[in-house]
Amino acid sequence: GRTLVTSRFEVLHATHEFLEDRQYQRFAVGGRLTGGTIALSGRLGMTDRLEFEAVLPLRLVNYSSDPVILAEQGPGSTAAPATFYRNNVVDLSQASAGIADIFIMGRYQWRLRPMALATEIKVKAPTGYEGPTGTFGPQPDSISEFMRDPSIVRPENVRDDVTLGDAQLDITASMLAGMAFSTGTFVRGSAGYKLRFGGGGDQV
Repeated sequence: GRTLVTSRFEVLHATHEFLEDRQYQRFAVGGRLTGGTIALSGRLGMTDRLEFEAVLPLRLVNYSSDPVILAEQGPGSTAAPATFYRNNVVDLSQASAGIADIFIMGRYQWRLRPMALATEIKVKAPTGYEGPTGTFGPQPDSISEFMRDPSIVRPENVRDDVTLGDAQLDITASMLAGMAFSTGTFVRGSAGYKLRFGGGGDQV
């Protein structure tokens, strides 16, 4: 019969990334990723054992980098070199703002003493924003493919992946456990399985 409303603010800043082969490197051409999230959540106690929670995050993501020229003027081009390269300056800086993934959770408490134990079902759903893609869309996906068709990197083809989330649906089932002590301290832990739709691998 009680309702709890909370909010939190998170900031994001990065200048490095991990590649798929686990290599750790700086963003290309001086890239910098910054952002912030304001999340509002409400928890409603239906009974002494059952509660529901919803989280609505408002997010701003900004990626800035130095401009770069990636296209090479081929022998068949009739444009003056200055005109060709001026028209092929690629600016990868992008920004995105809006409602990110929403979360809806339900929890059922099995016991409270001596150790609290509960089950949680969590659903994460995208809100219709544009999902992540490659820097120039889904293609090219290799250096050799780029070399075969350098026109891919023209400025009008920039897509990048400055997005508000991963644009996929997740459903997670977890067991939550915790214990409080008379000293005013507590410990807690959780274990669960996340079922991911839309191309992502499941997680434990």
